[in-house]
Amino acid sequence: MGCAKWQVRLLSPRPKFTKQEEARHNRTMTKKRIVKLVFLSIALFVLIEFLNLIWKIPLKSKNTSSATELRTEYFKGLLGGLYIRRFRECSSWFFPFSTCDSPDPFPFLRDRLVKGADPDSFVFVGSISKPPDWNSASDIYKDKNYVIIYDEIIPDSDPQSLQVLDGYAKDKKNVYAGSVFRHLDTSTFELLGCNFFRDASNIYNIFYEGGNKPLSFIDKNSFEMIDRKGKACNLVPYVAKDKNWFYGSDATGVTKMPNSN
Repeated sequence: MGCAKWQVRLLSPRPKFTKQEEARHNRTMTKKRIVKLVFLSIALFVLIEFLNLIWKIPLKSKNTSSATELRTEYFKGLLGGLYIRRFRECSSWFFPFSTCDSPDPFPFLRDRLVKGADPDSFVFVGSISKPPDWNSASDIYKDKNYVIIYDEIIPDSDPQSLQVLDGYAKDKKNVYAGSVFRHLDTSTFELLGCNFFRDASNIYNIFYEGGNKPLSFIDKNSFEMIDRKGKACNLVPYVAKDKNWFYGSDATGVTKMPNSN
């Protein structure tokens, strides 16, 4: 008797919906499918981003010849994109007792996207300085579109004409010497020393208006550097001269003293 009752229930036709009820039912099912699809899409996106965070392809960087010379590491992401791995802080609020000798459990947390860079054409070109003067702006990279310094692409640069020279780099548009100088004649640029540099038109100093404004008080035709006999620039009273003045150069700027000769 019980089996017959269940058979009747299973074989009985489904209740019929009115057109309004059927439309309401279809809308409800559609909303559920959309919510499910959105949830699955978000879950897939989070999974891919997580994999992209922890798994990257290392790219060839420069070889270091000195223990004091840091080497910046670059990676290609799972989804593309160029990433720089910033230098490790040996102790932080997150790992207050860690040291540089202890393992770094999550190195990928130091990765940062270099926006606009192409990892497939990314190459190391050269360094413009060595220890102890090396800093993060010393290493010059490029891809097919831009010159790249540390974690930034240089807009309006020309990687095809890029040259790394003694103490600076240049392309046909810019000079790279710790900063990017866009106003110089790159074909006549000359690095003089003690923070002085020149092109065909003017003489500049990195500590005078950041090197972006010419030293208008200098007579460029008679200007010359003075032999410091191996002493540092800040340990001698002056490092250059023209027909009117002697010039000193340090982090405070350019100083001048009358040239009585």
